[in-house]
Amino acid sequence: RLIHLLRSKQVNGVVIQPLQDAKSLLEPLQDARIPIVLIQDDVPNVHSISLSDFEGGLLATRHLLELGHQHIAMIKAKPFRALSYQRFEGYKKALADARVTCNPDYVVEVEYSEDHQSGYEAMRKLLTLQQPPTAVFTHNDVLALGAMHAIQERGLKIPEDISVVGYDDISSAAYFSPPLTTVRLAKHELGQEAGKIIFQHIQAKKV
Repeated sequence: RLIHLLRSKQVNGVVIQPLQDAKSLLEPLQDARIPIVLIQDDVPNVHSISLSDFEGGLLATRHLLELGHQHIAMIKAKPFRALSYQRFEGYKKALADARVTCNPDYVVEVEYSEDHQSGYEAMRKLLTLQQPPTAVFTHNDVLALGAMHAIQERGLKIPEDISVVGYDDISSAAYFSPPLTTVRLAKHELGQEAGKIIFQHIQAKKV
């Protein structure tokens, strides 16, 4: 609905971060020859800018490995956009590089959401394992907060008993107790670059 509204307003360009199938979403804009820049997505013949979720998953897991952990879990969200699955791929690659087996029992998939409950329930499940993980990497900081609550509810300490790494570096991460170690996304810079690219395309179209 919003895409068709933008088309009817004859906007000069659109920067969009889709949360659904981007290809079909963009067709009305492409048919109208409206310049598009995608954020954190990838569609053939459409300009896009993204941060590497793969690299983020790799960095987070390597950090835990460098702390000496061998039993590293991941609370992963079901992919909600084209590139989000790459965080899990980065996690697996870091384990493989360190010759640590990726234990399927340590991977808990949850529905993508912005509440803490999913992370809380996933962590509780991990803590019931015969050999619980000593560290956990979560798909985002919101899941991490839920996981931390479950850990502390069991009387365990972070990071003494279990280390936790989140993803996104939300503004409240530093105020968790203890403060959350997290992968920072350069969102401001991402938006700046997307803005530069769309203006370049708008200017090129006018020539």
